[in-house]
Amino acid sequence: MLDKMKQMYQMKKMLEGMVSTEDYKGIKVTVNGAMKVLSVSVSDQARESRDLEKNMLKSINNAMKNVQKKMQKEMKSGKFCRFQMRLF
Repeated sequence: MLDKMKQMYQMKKMLEGMVSTEDYKGIKVTVNGAMKVLSVSVSDQARESRDLEKNMLKSINNAMKNVQKKMQKEMKSGKFCRFQMRLF
């Protein structure tokens, strides 16, 4: 049981280590593989935009999509498979 918890912790750390940053119309968002938003910065020009909320959502969604693609590549390479096989 302790071994499985250790493996889950390692997998969580691997996910947290995958990071994607998206800069869309002056809004820069960074997320990790655990789907946690790590940072958001908004330029002065973006703050004055009427589409600030829409652009912020687009930036967040793009960053999430990019980190998901990175996770898919990792899964295809077999890095996640070794964790899954040990868990079961």
